[in-house]
Amino acid sequence: CGLNPAPGRLFKFLGILVVESLAATALGMSVGSVAPSVESAIAVAPAVMVIFIVFGGLYVVNTPFYLKWVPNASLIRWAYEALCVNEFAGLELQPLAANGPLSVTKGEQVLQTLGYQDSSVKGAVIAQFGIVLANYVFTYFSLWKQKPSFEKVKPYKVDTNDNSISDKTNNIQSSIKPT
Repeated sequence: CGLNPAPGRLFKFLGILVVESLAATALGMSVGSVAPSVESAIAVAPAVMVIFIVFGGLYVVNTPFYLKWVPNASLIRWAYEALCVNEFAGLELQPLAANGPLSVTKGEQVLQTLGYQDSSVKGAVIAQFGIVLANYVFTYFSLWKQKPSFEKVKPYKVDTNDNSISDKTNNIQSSIKPT
């Protein structure tokens, strides 16, 4: 399928994707906990994800100093980093050219080009779990602070003058024949 065929890489790949899904779900809960309505949460969540995608390290490398924290909080960045390290670490490549980007012979060269030469799958996954935990804690305190209230359940009132219910019950009972 084109992925690194080394033993265990497929399971690491799937594990990274599961952790990424958990992080995305936790982020969705965080956004939903502060949004005043479902409609506003649905409108805000994609904007938050776009910010994390843009500042995930692939599109914007030179982040302004006042936004330096965004790449570290980006669940996209950590998932991408973990997937790259999982795929390229220890991989031997067949060069397609004598020089230039197609002359790469080792996966470590690709990781160095991306700036991930000192990264590990374990470190990136731990960062992802940190994002999950931070979002769960934020969601908890957000909901705790708001003290959400719920509408009390009202008992269902049966109109005793309405004979249609008893007529239907009698019709059902008469249609059941004992054997």
